[in-house]
Amino acid sequence: MILDGFGPGSGLGGRSRIDVLLSEVGAARFWLGIDTSLDRKVAIHTVPNSDERAPRLLQAARDSASVIEGHLLRVLDCTVEDERTWVVNEWGEGTTLHDLLGNGPLPVQRAGWLCLEVATAIAHAVRAG
Repeated sequence: MILDGFGPGSGLGGRSRIDVLLSEVGAARFWLGIDTSLDRKVAIHTVPNSDERAPRLLQAARDSASVIEGHLLRVLDCTVEDERTWVVNEWGEGTTLHDLLGNGPLPVQRAGWLCLEVATAIAHAVRAG
C-alpha cells in the first residue's frame, strides 16, 4: 500500500528499501525493510518532517547510536530526506511482551529474569549517556 507516495519499494538513503507496513500511529509508520547493500531485514521508523515528533525521533536515534548492548537493537542509520525523518534499526526476532502476557501473568522467576534483562539494558544505556 502506497501512503502519500511512499510505500513498498520506496528507497531510503540509497541503502534501505521499504517492504511491509507493520504499524501506523497517526503519521508515524513502522516498516519491515531491507538493507539492500547487505541483503538483510531492518526495522524502519518514519514520520513526516512536519510531525512534532520528527526532531525528537532524529535526536533519540543519534543519542542511542553509540549504545552497543546485546539486549538492544542498534541504530544503523537516520536522516531527513524527501520530507520524511527516518531511522533504520537492526531487525529483531522474538516474542513481544504483549504476547508473553497474553495468557496472564508470568511465573515469578520468569518475570524476575525479564525485569533483570531490561534493567541491565537500561543501565548500560544510561552509562553510555
